[in-house]
Amino acid sequence: TSRLIREIEAALQRVEQSPQDAAPAAEREAQCLIDRFCSECDRLDILVGKQPAVRRQQAKLRADQFRYDCQHLQASLRQLQHRRVARENEEREREALLRTSFTPNDSTSVLIDRSLAHNDSLNTANKRVDDMLAQGRSVLDNLGDQRAMLKRAHRGMLGVLNTLGLSGTLMRLIERRGSQDKALFFVGCFVTLLIMFLVWRHYS
Repeated sequence: TSRLIREIEAALQRVEQSPQDAAPAAEREAQCLIDRFCSECDRLDILVGKQPAVRRQQAKLRADQFRYDCQHLQASLRQLQHRRVARENEEREREALLRTSFTPNDSTSVLIDRSLAHNDSLNTANKRVDDMLAQGRSVLDNLGDQRAMLKRAHRGMLGVLNTLGLSGTLMRLIERRGSQDKALFFVGCFVTLLIMFLVWRHYS
């Protein structure tokens, strides 16, 4: 019986070290040895009852120890089998994941389409705002040029009027008109900036 226990332990070691394709055969071999050991334990239980009373207690202790060893070896084999099955399941799941290609569902496609449309809308709005800013800068540059030209014309007119010796009232009227033109220039700048700001807020 002790020799049979050593054979079972060696068989369990082969089960643990066997590759995946050879593990089932090694498990069957170990199970056959364990079944033989259990049969020996049953036979020992019968023999214990036939022993004289003086030796019966010692024989029963030995038979119980063999029975415990049999159960322990059977549990070890089952644990090795569970490990193998778990490894095989993990391997199958890994292969299935590698073979599975990503296919977006309808909701994902809708979200992607909406995101692309929103991005296109933002790009269009940014382009329009850039165009409006460029036009605004052009208008401000033109107003600045006109203001400089009006200043030069105003100075020229004042010089001519001074040369002609016109009255102070006419001079004040001309200066007042220059102030009005200046105020009109600033109002135009403010209105232009306000329009540009409103356009930017609308498209952003």
